[in-house]
Amino acid sequence: MNQLIVLVVIGTSLLFLSLLALLKAPARNPAKSDTLETLLRIVRVPGLNFKHPELLFDDADYRAVLSEPRLRPVARRLWRDRRHMALLWLKMLQRDILSIWRFRRLLTRYSADVDPSVEGQTFVRALSLLALVVASRISVALFGPFVFLHLVSITRRAAADFSQFCSLILARVPAHQLSAVEKKWKSSFANSLET
Repeated sequence: MNQLIVLVVIGTSLLFLSLLALLKAPARNPAKSDTLETLLRIVRVPGLNFKHPELLFDDADYRAVLSEPRLRPVARRLWRDRRHMALLWLKMLQRDILSIWRFRRLLTRYSADVDPSVEGQTFVRALSLLALVVASRISVALFGPFVFLHLVSITRRAAADFSQFCSLILARVPAHQLSAVEKKWKSSFANSLET
């Protein structure tokens, strides 16, 4: 029992530290949106492109249906369906993060002078973000889609910031090599993530 408590405390601490690291990440710079657009054109990211995912976690319609006693079975069904959709979206977001990270690693092969400290920072950010998505998925699976709306909004914002961060390396790839990078991505890496 003591070991379980220690593990829960360690896990909570790691999650908290990951959240702090993600929240202290620099804000987006609108001038750098060209590289992000290029990244999103090359890498397929349906989870990040999903419009208004916060609606999956909003409980207003659920509460309205639940308030009517005759519609309680419908409310239970709505809760299950919404949980299923939220878990699917979080799974897509997790795949998107992995895709963007793998694409960035591919870009480092084509660009010169990649600082090892930046690569270490990217590695830590990716792992922290993946841990945050997994924690969100577990909390939605255990407690339902309506409990941790704030955690999910932090997760989505952090994923968008991570994609912006990873797109910055595109500016260092020579223009004549960009088409080769895109072909390499579409031929080998993108297919491995579809499964």
